[in-house]
Amino acid sequence: MVEMHARDEGELPPVTPVLADENERGSGQARESSVVRKPRSASRQAFDIGVSLAVVALVFFELFPHLADYEEVWAVISDLDTAELTVFGILGVWNIATYWFVNMAAFSGLNFRQAALSTQSSTAVANTVPGGGAFAVGVTYAMCRSWGLSLSTITRGVLVSGIWNNFAKFAIPVIAVVASALSGDIRFVLFLVALVSLGLLCSTVVLFFLFLRSEETAHRIGDRLGKIMSWIRTKIGMQPVVDWGRAVCDFRDDTVDFLRERWLRLTVTSLVSHFSLFLVLLVTLRLVGLSAGNLSWHRVLLVFAVIRLVSAIPLTPGGIGVVELGYVAILSVGETELTRQQIAAGVLLFRAVTYVLPIFLGLLTWMIWRYFMDGEQSVSGNV
Repeated sequence: MVEMHARDEGELPPVTPVLADENERGSGQARESSVVRKPRSASRQAFDIGVSLAVVALVFFELFPHLADYEEVWAVISDLDTAELTVFGILGVWNIATYWFVNMAAFSGLNFRQAALSTQSSTAVANTVPGGGAFAVGVTYAMCRSWGLSLSTITRGVLVSGIWNNFAKFAIPVIAVVASALSGDIRFVLFLVALVSLGLLCSTVVLFFLFLRSEETAHRIGDRLGKIMSWIRTKIGMQPVVDWGRAVCDFRDDTVDFLRERWLRLTVTSLVSHFSLFLVLLVTLRLVGLSAGNLSWHRVLLVFAVIRLVSAIPLTPGGIGVVELGYVAILSVGETELTRQQIAAGVLLFRAVTYVLPIFLGLLTWMIWRYFMDGEQSVSGNV
């Protein structure tokens, strides 16, 4: 779903400023960002937009038509009745709402209405702007600050929700492969996916545990991660990060007690959010006529898990084009022509409610927030 935005796209922001408030660190001053960010040039932005548009055009005008016929796909969608569309809509709205509960768990002091407004607004940005993750984080900071949340609380929420999102992403492929194995459908490729995911999950959990256990270890982890991130950023023409060791220690100090209280709530809401997204995909495929005999739930879960990992690579905003192609290409392997059309129809419907709908909701929530902000500023000015 950056992580105030929905997890269907969003990942832990690659660079997030770690700040403290004047009254929180005893320094008498707000701390500076731990990251030196070089604004992207207009040419770089134009290049990113061009790449995204080229990928989307290639997928939907060249590659996708080789897998499915748009007219036949539309015919499948048109056959859905009102009851089926109602079920589809309810599940889609529920899936969107699950992200709000994740952010309420991750951000101290954030209520349901605020979680809805900030999550949907940042999601809309992440889904429409190339490299929108960083902009989405900015939207999150602006909205949460307007409600009185401290900078350290917002930073902690962004990072913690992103970390738990990645925990869930690494865990789901393992769950999917175990489910496939129990059903008698296990292959070398599936085992390899599970092995890689299990390794990522274990390594991140151990790293996070060590980070929480010792301030000295946290500082070393921050320094090493900072060197890796700086190397990556310099290779792509960006400035290196600075003093991640200190920033990670600050984050640790602010997070240990918080996680003692909220780790279970974070875990439950994150898993519910991810599996709700999977449920939308599975039910949509069933609604377009694909039975368990055509596509078993554990096969769909495994493909879902793989695409979730692949979509972490930000080729396009929200993975548009890449996600659709991945689902249809993998699920359609060895299937009949009719089944391929049904899969394509199901995937496009799924993306309509998990990618397109949040954009329009985000525009609405942004306007609502701006309306109330303007109203408060007007009242303050009159006073």
